[in-house]
Amino acid sequence: MQPHPAGTIGEVQLRGPVVTSGYLGIAAAEQPFTADGWLHTGDLAFLHEDELYPVGRIKDVIIVRGQNFYAEDVEEIVRATPGADRRTCVALAWIDDSPERMVVLWETRLTGARADAVADAMRERIRDQLGLTGTQIVVVAPATIPHTTSGKVRRGAALQLCRARNLLPSNTSTEGAAR
Repeated sequence: MQPHPAGTIGEVQLRGPVVTSGYLGIAAAEQPFTADGWLHTGDLAFLHEDELYPVGRIKDVIIVRGQNFYAEDVEEIVRATPGADRRTCVALAWIDDSPERMVVLWETRLTGARADAVADAMRERIRDQLGLTGTQIVVVAPATIPHTTSGKVRRGAALQLCRARNLLPSNTSTEGAAR
């Protein structure tokens, strides 16, 4: 393993006597280890002045038009948008026949023009703060987004929910769609 230079984001990998040597019931080829025994944690972090700063999970990085975005960053912008009556949302990568795009499921009691106005503000804030255009904000009822028993959003299950309920239009025009 080659360490990343300080200040560069990379995956956290562990090795040592207190780190497991494998997971029961997982085939050897599917074990999360490098050839030389380092455990892939799936966490992203950077070093600064010998301190490790976690920034997210690899599976939560969303690539849109070749640029990396952290789902948590998008979700924080959505939650902080004035008028967002609920704090539950989930940012997802949507890949179909069109170019990849960012989709945000936002739980709210708001409907109609009020929900549209807040969704527009969310898109504008995402564009202004991250430079990401074309984000789709999908309004869903409260308690729609799946969570783990510990309260974490289940991104994979949320994406499956989108597909199963056909929550997104198949066209590539995203600025005003699926609010």
